[in-house]
Amino acid sequence: MACSPKGLFQAGHTWVATIAGLGALALSVYNFLEAQKDPTTEVMLPHSLKVEAETAGISVFLQPTVFTRFGTEDTELVKDVRLRLRLRSPGPAVNDRPDFYWGQVVKWTARYEPTDAACAKTGTSPEATAACEKALSAPPDIWWEFESEPAPFVVTQSAPQRPSIQFRTHNWKLTPGRYDGGLTLVRASTRSPLERTFCLVLEAGDAERIKQRKTIWWEFRNDVRRSTDHCYRWYE
Repeated sequence: MACSPKGLFQAGHTWVATIAGLGALALSVYNFLEAQKDPTTEVMLPHSLKVEAETAGISVFLQPTVFTRFGTEDTELVKDVRLRLRLRSPGPAVNDRPDFYWGQVVKWTARYEPTDAACAKTGTSPEATAACEKALSAPPDIWWEFESEPAPFVVTQSAPQRPSIQFRTHNWKLTPGRYDGGLTLVRASTRSPLERTFCLVLEAGDAERIKQRKTIWWEFRNDVRRSTDHCYRWYE
């Protein structure tokens, strides 16, 4: 018995609806499974590393970026951040393994030199005018302030983290040389720690400048022209 055109249309419509329903179901299952995946957490190191000499030791400041690469219902909890520096080819009686600990989280602020007082007498004399011009063109004074105690932090795709971390040590004598470094993030889950390696070149002049404490902190960068190996080097 031959089927009528109407019957064929109804049968075709039923199959189309069934296929569309199966496709929607497969997409829902895929999205659910993707949402249940562990977050792929990544760590990126900054271009700048700062070193400060203190009365009781040395501080190193790093601001890594910690993020996840895709959407997930899961979260990543970082419970500790550790810094490691090891001097290559150390000489005798040289402490080539400074012990760092997470001191605190800081925030960097720019304090511009006040110009009102410096420019109050501008025009009255060449010296007063020069002092005003110097104050107006002076770069900001960059300084850090306490933000929080060291504590675990949560990372999600919608909330990447960029903590400015102060690492401190009491047994680093700023020996010149090339250091192999590592930044390790310890996770609260059973996942393995995240680590990013880097190198730091400390020349004899750099060490002396830091020890003399003529400025508050010194900046080392890995993107300057002479840093072809991408090591952190003193930046003028």
